Amino acid sequence: KAGEKARKLMGTPKASVQVSFHGLKMEVVDTTKKAGNPCVGGAKETKVILKEISGIFEPGCFTAIMGASGAGKTTLLNAVAGEAA
Repeated sequence: KAGEKARKLMGTPKASVQVSFHGLKMEVVDTTKKAGNPCVGGAKETKVILKEISGIFEPGCFTAIMGASGAGKTTLLNAVAGEAA
């Protein structure tokens, strides 16, 4: 019975989803010492993390996101997944 059930599951069509995004941008408040200190009258400065990023993840296709350490790969995936604040 287990083999029969496995064969039925293998033939089950799966839903496919295409994920696309256009003009994705993310800015954060710069908290480095170079940024102005709002406590003493300095202006808050922002840092652009993602700038006008667009892309499509096609169903059934392997997609690699490559870049140097600190390039924003995880930030991009979090933003696309809706997990970025």
